[in-house]
Amino acid sequence: MKTLAIANQKGGCGKTTTAVNLAACLAAGGDRVLLVDIDPQSHATLALGWEPAEVGRSMHDVLVKGGVSIRQVIRPYEPIKGLDLAPGSLLLSAADLDLHEVPAKEGLLAGQLEQLDGDYDLCIIDCPAHLSLMLVNGLVASEYLLVPVQTHFCALYGLKRILETVHVLRRRLDCCKVRVAGMILTFVEEKIALSRQIQEQLKDFFGELVFDTCIHRNIRLAEAPSAGQPMIIFDPKDKATAQYQALSQELRARLQALSVGGT
Repeated sequence: MKTLAIANQKGGCGKTTTAVNLAACLAAGGDRVLLVDIDPQSHATLALGWEPAEVGRSMHDVLVKGGVSIRQVIRPYEPIKGLDLAPGSLLLSAADLDLHEVPAKEGLLAGQLEQLDGDYDLCIIDCPAHLSLMLVNGLVASEYLLVPVQTHFCALYGLKRILETVHVLRRRLDCCKVRVAGMILTFVEEKIALSRQIQEQLKDFFGELVFDTCIHRNIRLAEAPSAGQPMIIFDPKDKATAQYQALSQELRARLQALSVGGT
């Protein structure tokens, strides 16, 4: 099972939208996918139709309360065969305080995911935007990091921070082996000069790390979570659906290449 964190230390960059729609498209394409929601906002859980306050057991029970395994909280997303969710909880917002005296707390999620090796082809982890124990857990548990980058100036600082965080964790924690799989350009607006300029800057600096597929600004992407559906179910013929399907194919090929190429 490959593990992929989706993170950027800036909110509003399309992180959860990307996590949910990539997971859905990959599962619809035949992969067995687990989406793990460790963002206290729990928007990935909402986007698949579950109300976090009513979902019952969640990743908070697994990582903070203890005595519950991740297998016990996983729920199948019935409209798409092969897509499962480990739901989030607002209570994860206090995880840093709740777990401050727990030894090896950075590896709690990694330990849980080890139980699932062989059950899934891919685990996608929707991480919080702020630097926290949950973000650290997501990165430590992952082989790869995918960074959605909004084509706005301030988004570049979020990208810089998440790359710095990865560098620090890899240097200080032997258990952290995460590698950057790439950057996804989101909220792209081709008619706006600044958007085009940032696209060009990122591609010039990061080269092939920037995915060819871009996600354009689209009102349907904002509407889909209110229906509790990923785009491939909400509006299969929309341009955003086609873009996420193309991105899922590009990601699948890239992860395969990275796996063959090694570190």
